[in-house]
Parts: sequence; structure tokens; C-alpha cells
Amino acid sequence: MEVLVYLLSTRLATTLANQRAAFVEPWFANHLQGKFKAFKAAKYKNRPPSGSQTLTPFTYNEF
Repeated sequence: MEVLVYLLSTRLATTLANQRAAFVEPWFANHLQGKFKAFKAAKYKNRPPSGSQTLTPFTYNEF
């Protein structure tokens, strides 16, 4: 497996760099997939609501 990843990494180095991609170990991919549900649920908890008026003075400055 490691030899195959090394071979493909060297052949596709420019493609991987352009697409910002990388090869990862199967256990790491499984770990990330297992954490996705919890991450998705907690993703927007610290952001203000989209219709919030508290940020309006800071985002729409008129000069």
C-alpha cells in the first residue's frame, strides 16, 4: 500500500498540488467520516443569525 501511494504521489505530484489533494491512510479517512456528523451539528453554533442587526454597523460603513 505504501509503495503504491508513493508511486502515485510522485507521478501525480502536480495534479495533487493543483487540486490541493493528498493521499491519507484508510484509518484516518474513516476517523474523519465518523466525526462528520458531530462537526456538521456544531459548525454554525457560534455564528450570529444571518438576519442579526448587531453586526450591521460594522459591515455597512458609509464614508
